[in-house]
Amino acid sequence: MYQTPFDFIHGRELEGCVADEDRLFAQAFKHLKSGGYFEYDGGYAFWFSDDNTIEKAENCQLLVENLHVAANKFGKRLDTAPTWKEKMEKAGFVNVHQSVYKVWTTSSCSYFNIF
Repeated sequence: MYQTPFDFIHGRELEGCVADEDRLFAQAFKHLKSGGYFEYDGGYAFWFSDDNTIEKAENCQLLVENLHVAANKFGKRLDTAPTWKEKMEKAGFVNVHQSVYKVWTTSSCSYFNIF
């Protein structure tokens, strides 16, 4: 489709959109210039807590469980983020860097009881 390789390819928040990540990463590698960059960002569709209070959030856990069931029904997965680095290396990428961050999911206003 494209005749000229890219310097940079970026994908973000594609969980649940890609059925074959191995193929996606291989295509990205194929269409990059030598020395080009591929950046793929996304979330991991699970709830966690440092103090295990997430166990009390039954509705949040039910929501995530049902999201995974729904995604699986149409051939997609929401739990593959931990596998991306290995899949990128398998596709031919080198010097793959992975950064994992905790994300605070509640609003700061409710946390500090401003309202």
